[in-house]
Order: sequence, then C-alpha cells, then structure tokens
Amino acid sequence: MAVPNQTEQQGSVNTVLFSESVELENEPQYIINKRAMIVGALKFQGCFNAELLAPIPNLREEWITLIQFQNEPLLNQWLNSEAYTQAISQIEPYIKTKRRQFLSNFNQQVSLLITTTIRPENESKWLKWNDKIHEVMSSFRGFVGSDIQPSTIKQKGENKTWIVNFQFDNLENLRNWVDSPERARLIEEGSDLHESSMVSQVSSGFGSWFDMKSKEGTGVADWKMPLIVEMALYPLIIAQAKLTGFLNIFPVPIVILINTFYGCFLMQYFLVPWVQKPMNFWLLPQRNEEKTINIIGVVLSLIYLGIIAYVSVRVLFV
Repeated sequence: MAVPNQTEQQGSVNTVLFSESVELENEPQYIINKRAMIVGALKFQGCFNAELLAPIPNLREEWITLIQFQNEPLLNQWLNSEAYTQAISQIEPYIKTKRRQFLSNFNQQVSLLITTTIRPENESKWLKWNDKIHEVMSSFRGFVGSDIQPSTIKQKGENKTWIVNFQFDNLENLRNWVDSPERARLIEEGSDLHESSMVSQVSSGFGSWFDMKSKEGTGVADWKMPLIVEMALYPLIIAQAKLTGFLNIFPVPIVILINTFYGCFLMQYFLVPWVQKPMNFWLLPQRNEEKTINIIGVVLSLIYLGIIAYVSVRVLFV
C-alpha cells in the first residue's frame, strides 16, 4: 500500500511460494523430487514450515509449495545454497509452467493471497484503492495485518504483478470479511483497475490440508475439516492396530511414537487428499444448494465410517 502499516514495517521477506503446473504423467516423479526439496529445506537453520498442496479439480490446477524461514537472511541462505540449486534442477524437467513469489510478514494464521496484474497507468489508483480496502478491513474482527509488494513474476510489456497478503486470526473471521457487503462494494469499485487477479487461501492447522476456495474466495467450513480428517484417520488407525502388532516388542509410548510419526506423513500427502477428492462437492457447495449438500455429505461420511467399522468388526478382528 502507499503507506505501510505498523504490521508491515516489523517484518522482512521470510516466505517463498512456488506455483507450478505439472503434466499428469509427470506428477509421480514431481512429487518425489518436491518432497526431497522440502525435506532438504527443513534441515536448514531457521526453516520452520514447508508444505506441498496438491491441485484441486476445477478450482486450481497448480501445485503450491510454501516454505517459510524465521527471517530473510536465513531464507536467502537456503535459496543460494547448493542443496536448493540441485533440488530445483531435479524438479525442472517435470514442470510445465512455474511461478515463484516472495512474501513478507506471512505467518501461520489464515491468509488470503491475491496476485494481481496492473497496467502502469493504473498503478497509483490501484494502490490508493488498496489503501481504502485496508482501512475498511482493519475494522473487521480478527484482522491481523496486511502486506503488499511487487512480485518476482515477469509479465509481458510494462505490466507489473503485485502480491497482496491479508491475514486474519481464523477462517471464520476471514470469511466474514470475504462475504461482507463492504468488500463487495470495494471490489466493484476497483474492478476496472487491474488486468487479472488470482485469489488463494492458505490456513493454519487442518486448513493447510484444505487449500480450497470458491469463486468468491471463501474456504472450507471449519466444522467439515475434522470430519474429513476422521475419514482419513480412522482406517489408518484400524490398519495400524491390525498390521503393526510386531511393534509390541517396544514399550507402548515408543509404539505410539512410531505409528504417529509415519501416520502424520501418510495423512498429509496421501490419506487426506484421497478422502477429500470425492468430497469436494460437499466441502465447497453452491450457496443455493448448501443446506441439502451439507446433509448429503454428513450422511455419506457416516456411512463410510460405518462400513469401515462393520468390516473391521466382522472380518479383521474376529
């Protein structure tokens, strides 16, 4: 914004976000190499978070990688390292299109990231318009801070891309802002000032497993996330109880440590995405059908869990 607020002045660039399109046949090797990159980054001093978010059918076709460090020098140390160069060289052959964006003041609260392309003649008006948005948004409950800066994405001609990062303390308060008439009025007012705009949502906790947005920019309802996690977690625990009996040679706390350690990775990269895909219709229903679809989704979830429980009792644990 034209005049940074206090929140913006306190931080430095600490996050790099990769947005990459990958052909379907290249995804298995891409995932392997991308995970190796993430594991390598987490070994560096100051890296406290790294996430790989899969594409969402009909919503977002890109793979998103978010890597965060405690401060800018530590981020640059990783970006300039041989480990980073080698990781990128192994990923490059499998990428169709790519973008890399640097974000400042990005934390593990709920963030709305907006990538906007601006013509040079509209830039000053657009920045003033963002000042108005910040002024109104800062009065909303749960608002944490905002940040705006030029992106590293190169555009044709003289157009410039900007990254806007709005942060709230939780998803409900973010949705209150996104669905507000005040925001709708401001969006309409500034609709002619930009060439294109892309909205993404990144959340903390379970939210990082649900990188989804509707056309209006809203995310998955909080109460649906635990149910999806339960659908992924329950069969995992059943499988562990049936197949990992050989671990009983260790004390119970060690068995729990082993099972939860690999279980977290299975949940993050396999089980939650696997369960989420057929439930997309329920996670983000059309507003005019939301009530009916919510009921259908809950019923299907309970049937799914009931079937697993029945099969477990009648077949696996007889």
